[in-house]
Amino acid sequence: MQIQNNNLNDEIVVNTFLSISNQSFIAPEILFINKPYTVSKSTYFKMLVSLNLNPDMNKDSMYEEIYNISNLDFKLYTNDLKEIKPVNTVSKNYIINNQNKMFIEYEIPYSEIKKEKSTFNFGFSHDYNAVSYKSKGEINLNLLYAREDLKINMSLISYLSYYDLFNKKKTFNSKTLLFSKISILKNELSVNKRHTDLVQLEIKYIQKEINNIGIDNRIIEEIEQVKNNTIFPAVKISQIKLNEESDFKKFYKGSLNIVTESYSDNYKVKYKGNSSLNEDTKIVDLTSGDEGLYLNPFI
Repeated sequence: MQIQNNNLNDEIVVNTFLSISNQSFIAPEILFINKPYTVSKSTYFKMLVSLNLNPDMNKDSMYEEIYNISNLDFKLYTNDLKEIKPVNTVSKNYIINNQNKMFIEYEIPYSEIKKEKSTFNFGFSHDYNAVSYKSKGEINLNLLYAREDLKINMSLISYLSYYDLFNKKKTFNSKTLLFSKISILKNELSVNKRHTDLVQLEIKYIQKEINNIGIDNRIIEEIEQVKNNTIFPAVKISQIKLNEESDFKKFYKGSLNIVTESYSDNYKVKYKGNSSLNEDTKIVDLTSGDEGLYLNPFI
């Protein structure tokens, strides 16, 4: 048996499997930051987990209490059951306090986040009032990503919590705390000319659901970090192609040196390097010549 909520906002859904004895009365809350960052050449997404009373098993009034959990052992797994270790040290003596939450922080490998749906598994055990409890289940991420022509709307921070501090009632559905609207502005690129500015991006951050649900200070800090790009790059350009790989090698020698530069809420994708056209071979050399990208007219 499992508990699955039919949410209006189902970007994050936690399913708890009720097939074990001494089923725990608590469940994981999830904050997911949909903005990759790189550490030691590996790229991750940040996920924060906090434990709270399971809304399917507890009354509203119970969320105002403080619960001292002992011998906590919480584990997070990928969909194929590879364990993801937490970044921070997790105390076995865990306090559930909706006025001051404790978070377990994870770096989720880039490859584990899918555009359509990402699934993770969890399991944990703990003691409370001299009784041992267990629980297991899955976490599903269905993150908003909508593209129409040269405009992209996407969720940046999604939050599944079980208690609304502002309205003093338990909740079931996740909330989008921050999302972005991205407009891609193409520059007019012509052959027989050199170009440094390739593409311009305009990014607008839309912040929601902050003032009326009693957000924890740690979460407010995470929102500000994403908006100010102090940890998470505003734009991650992994690859720009002028042609298919085989065609590119026929008409260009070398590799594209692409960088992004920030101008307030605008970001310019630029070519940093030189280029020259050899009219005999009809190949553009990206390792020599004048500054800028010379578009090959022989393609």
